[in-house]
Amino acid sequence: MAATGEVREAFENYVAVALSRIRGPERDERPDDSHIAPSTDQKIRMKLNVVPNADLRLRITVDRLEKTAEFQKLVTAVRTALPSYEFEIKNFFRRSGFYSISGEREGRAPTAEALFDRFDSAMRRRKFRYIYLALIESVAFAEDKMDFASFAVRRFTRAELEAELQSGVVRTFYPYAQVDTTTLEDYWFIYAEEEIEESPFRLDRPIADCPPLKRKFTEFPTPIETALRKLALYDSKSWMVDNSAGWFGFNIPFVLAINDNLLDAPNAAPDLDKLHYRPSFDSDGEERGYEPDFMATEGVSEGSAFVNFIAEVESSVARVEGVPEWDFLNHALGYLVKAYFSDGLEQLLWHMTVLDALLGEKGNVTKALRRRVPLILGRDGQERENLRKQVGNLYDLRSELVHGKAMAGHSRERLFEARSLARRTALYFVNFLASIRTRCPSCSVSREKILEMIDIGKSGAPAMAHSLEVLNALPEEFPCVAVWS
Repeated sequence: MAATGEVREAFENYVAVALSRIRGPERDERPDDSHIAPSTDQKIRMKLNVVPNADLRLRITVDRLEKTAEFQKLVTAVRTALPSYEFEIKNFFRRSGFYSISGEREGRAPTAEALFDRFDSAMRRRKFRYIYLALIESVAFAEDKMDFASFAVRRFTRAELEAELQSGVVRTFYPYAQVDTTTLEDYWFIYAEEEIEESPFRLDRPIADCPPLKRKFTEFPTPIETALRKLALYDSKSWMVDNSAGWFGFNIPFVLAINDNLLDAPNAAPDLDKLHYRPSFDSDGEERGYEPDFMATEGVSEGSAFVNFIAEVESSVARVEGVPEWDFLNHALGYLVKAYFSDGLEQLLWHMTVLDALLGEKGNVTKALRRRVPLILGRDGQERENLRKQVGNLYDLRSELVHGKAMAGHSRERLFEARSLARRTALYFVNFLASIRTRCPSCSVSREKILEMIDIGKSGAPAMAHSLEVLNALPEEFPCVAVWS
């Protein structure tokens, strides 16, 4: 923004008016801008002589300030320099803390010059930090905080949530965005961040400023979806309190998104009534209220295994990212997350898509999957035969579903089988490709050559001179390497 004299003068005039109103003595009579009719709340106060709480009093004061001639002059001055909107200027004064700080104690408010510099900077900014908090429903973890390379899983105290969500400003100026942090402090969250380059003016952003389209597999923000690609590889069935309960894994009912764009308004609060609860009882068996319905509770040993597993998986994924020939794995992990959060039999479609993305080939997909899944997961002849039948049955069920045949009578156990096969196969490929990068950093192997190696195994090395260096670097038991899946 061109810091014109007109904009600076209008800005400083408004700051002076705002400070005088916020710090001035509270009066029941109407202010100097007497042409503005008092609000309903103010009429009630005049009649009943009720003193409102501090948040309400400040909100009323600011609402009236934004109707003053000084504020409108500031809006007009800024519009001559930028195609901005009035609400963005309102957001700046509210989110910057100017109003709140000015009303707390004499001398706390920044100078008009310092505040204008911050305003000018906010108008110029094109990169913003976004924080995402994805609530994890159904699981109680052993540790309150688990940090990984690109995200964290953690439970926040109420004070920490209040700080992250800027609850003070939200409570006063954006009541529609206020979240009950007392409820949220019982849950764990996936915590992730990203920096986004965009125009600060959301409603007037040119198409050219919009970020390029990226392939996404879910509606989750990209950093959350990226974290879920690792979490979905964990065998969450080990968390289950009761295997007969039919629990398929944790749920993400909503994601809280917070940014540091002072010109932007916060998002609306999610509906917490959709969270699942169960009655809670005291030591005497008397019902005392409700608590989160944690269908899976992680013990200390399971917690350590979970942290180690995710850390190792994240390291392995990092080693294979960016290899163009292996982008098929990225797609498979995206389908795995999509399957994880799909309902009913739709899970089956996406889990089978994961297998197809990793092991399928044009022509006869069923034949390829029935041959290769047993090769990489079957440890003996009997297990390979069982896997061959399982894959065939699941693919037949998938075909029936796609072609509209009635699915009545199919048990949820089939869905567990599909998830297990997809998860184990995806995990196998993460470790397989990471092993190639570790043992043979200079090797570049296409998907076709990888599948050929699986089909032939190490015993077929002489017939694969083009991949001999890679094969020699793999474990002797390849293609069925138990620790990979």
